[in-house]
Amino acid sequence: MTTKKYPLTNDCVFHIVFGREETKNNLLYLLNTVFAEIGLPLTENVTIMNPIDYGEAVQVKSVVFDIKAKTSNDNLVNIEMQREDSSNYISRSYIYLSRIHGEQLKKGDKYEQIKPTYGVSFLNFVIFKEFPDYINSLIPSFDKHKEYEIKDFQIVYIEMPKVPVIKKNSTAFEKLIYLLHNADRMEDEMANEIVFEDPALGQIYQDYLKINENHQFIALIEAKEKFWRDTEARKDFIEARKDFIKAEGKAEGKAEGKAEVVLRLMQRQFSATEIADMVGITPAEVQQIIANQA
Repeated sequence: MTTKKYPLTNDCVFHIVFGREETKNNLLYLLNTVFAEIGLPLTENVTIMNPIDYGEAVQVKSVVFDIKAKTSNDNLVNIEMQREDSSNYISRSYIYLSRIHGEQLKKGDKYEQIKPTYGVSFLNFVIFKEFPDYINSLIPSFDKHKEYEIKDFQIVYIEMPKVPVIKKNSTAFEKLIYLLHNADRMEDEMANEIVFEDPALGQIYQDYLKINENHQFIALIEAKEKFWRDTEARKDFIEARKDFIKAEGKAEGKAEGKAEVVLRLMQRQFSATEIADMVGITPAEVQQIIANQA
């Protein structure tokens, strides 16, 4: 079993800390802290709409760990921890939340029955480099008449790396985001102080620490991490294979293409035998290509 401490920015860890019935108070605090920051009404309670069977999720490694919840006003919220930068993330998040918003309406229902839908994306990267703000909202509006907005559909992007080191006078929102972004490296005195001063943050931190001591949850997280790495490796192999096929018409291109594929797969930690089978050469040739790059 690994001794690695997984961060709260891991989507699986995030879901375990905030997306279970027994940790629902953590989610309530998180939502109300975000709602207060962007001027939305607070919620008295929260219902988790997509509880996960973590035992099953160990086997089904492609499980999505977004948290879907309903507020006391029956408004829908989708909370996501996004750790990897993506050039199409804004479009993807818009389409995804639009689907959730539209699925409220069943056959025969009236449009007046649709409740507001909010998306909250915690980003472990900077997506709006031109904006200094660490929280930005996407609200549909007219291009010429900005005062007309569709306020019952809103996506909130929280860029955690932008939140500064916290101080005594930092807001509750800033302290929450700082904890989410730094839970696995809470070395500085101020970070530890906020955990002890605020019972809600203290509970979130304690639940986080328990995750890294729970063998069942660690097995789930490791399985999810392996699935993600293998998926990326397969994607990289496909791209490298395409490059190889393009170069295959030339003798020199063929050799260079094979070498490139081999080196990419080696970086993804495939064995020499696996690489040889994928590329169509012998394990000895794989070893030679690797040796030539040393």
